[in-house]
Amino acid sequence: MADVIDALKRLHRLGSKDSAQTAKLKEAACILAGDIARTLEFTRDDLPRGYLLRPGYPVLMERRWADGEIYNVFDTRRAALRFAEDIANGWLDELADWLEQRTGESDGAAATLRRAAEALKPE
Repeated sequence: MADVIDALKRLHRLGSKDSAQTAKLKEAACILAGDIARTLEFTRDDLPRGYLLRPGYPVLMERRWADGEIYNVFDTRRAALRFAEDIANGWLDELADWLEQRTGESDGAAATLRRAAEALKPE
């Protein structure tokens, strides 16, 4: 019986520790996702690697998984771990490169539209 009690005590201790660590992981994912979302507040296009921004509170920064499911990056331990892995593997640099490309496309398109508008003005 002592073995069962010891096992239950160990399970309780490790379960509490795991729960606390998971909460810290999800909180960190929420903080970083919120910062990214505020930086990209006017971006509603899908982001690189299947990430999506959705307006609202709490901040919804979701990721589309290979199986088609969509999870908020801090809803589950699995989603927060994947977000952390993507961050560690250069997703922020990939995101910055994507934004640079978008900015260039927007600048070019705006210039084209301005020229067209000028051409339509009566002389």
